[in-house]
Amino acid sequence: MKELEDYVKASLELNEKCRSSNELLYLSVCKQINLDAMSMPFYLVLNQIEKLELPTFVQVIKTKQKIMNENPRLRPADLHIGTRYEQRIITQEDDTWRGSDA
Repeated sequence: MKELEDYVKASLELNEKCRSSNELLYLSVCKQINLDAMSMPFYLVLNQIEKLELPTFVQVIKTKQKIMNENPRLRPADLHIGTRYEQRIITQEDDTWRGSDA
């Protein structure tokens, strides 16, 4: 069986929408691992996640973050600059600057 990292990387490479949508990425990974699970009701999938050999949502997202840190080309275009985190830091720096200048 492939490693989770292989599934996540393949999804990020093949579908650019997966780069900016954690939900689409999770579905894509689950489809690769167990296509039959995708025809089951959602609550059954969640209740049998280990039996179905599916990763958790958190595992997929952490793997995505690791891959994107190692491969910047797999980041979504809107995350290269201007992420919410970067914007918050810039705003805080601006507020600090304004506060000391007043």
